[in-house]
Amino acid sequence: MASSFLIRLSKVSSTPEDTLRDEIRAHTGNDEEADSILRGIERLGRDPSIAHFEMTRKENRPAYRGAQRVSWSVRAVRP
Repeated sequence: MASSFLIRLSKVSSTPEDTLRDEIRAHTGNDEEADSILRGIERLGRDPSIAHFEMTRKENRPAYRGAQRVSWSVRAVRP
């Protein structure tokens, strides 16, 4: 099972998106979850005051068939 992880802003800024997606996919084991995390990072921006992004896995209780069973919270952490 995937666990929480973090990625430094410097790595996000200096790594090609495909490479970053592959690294995130290695943590999540899922393409859709990796893409969702990348969108979260993009929404938070690249403010230089951000030290790193923290991704936290959350188990969902699907209310309907086909709903996502896992979601990820993406949080910008400042020192």
